Amino acid sequence: MADFSLEELSQIDAESGDADANQSNEINTSEIDQEEEKSLLERLASIPSALKDAYTGEGQEIEFPEVPEATDMGGDAPGFVEGIIPNFKAMMARDDVGKLEIFENSFKDDPRWGGGFQDKYGNPMMIWNNKPYYVNKPGASAQDFGTFVGEIYKYLPAMKIMKKAKKCKTNYRIRRSDIRSY
Repeated sequence: MADFSLEELSQIDAESGDADANQSNEINTSEIDQEEEKSLLERLASIPSALKDAYTGEGQEIEFPEVPEATDMGGDAPGFVEGIIPNFKAMMARDDVGKLEIFENSFKDDPRWGGGFQDKYGNPMMIWNNKPYYVNKPGASAQDFGTFVGEIYKYLPAMKIMKKAKKCKTNYRIRRSDIRSY
């Protein structure tokens, strides 16, 4: 770039036909989207409302808002014994589509299972006892809490290993310092 003048770079940009080419570093400030270019203070100020929206699910598109979530089945849900393994597996899955696959594989031979699908916005749904349910509706719910617990459970072995490694490292330091004192 040091071999080209600013005028030559502008001419190369124009001749390239690439709208994104800007080798001359000319910036047209009128093309900057002012909505996207918020100040740091504006971004920090928007965090509480973004957290509220994430918690409540506001602003998320859902095709059937009146359809309940699978965790709201009540007495219609599978029994404790028949549902414990699929529910535990679903806790370990982060993705809602993955949870739907777990339910489908677990209950495909059950006459109450009516299948799984997604609404027009990609939210996974299932039919149980001829009633539709969302696997996980937008917003915080019991399903999200289960996923949170599952994520913690997945990392417990690693935390135990790190705790033991830290203890070994501390013991090693103590032994080394004892050796040096002689």
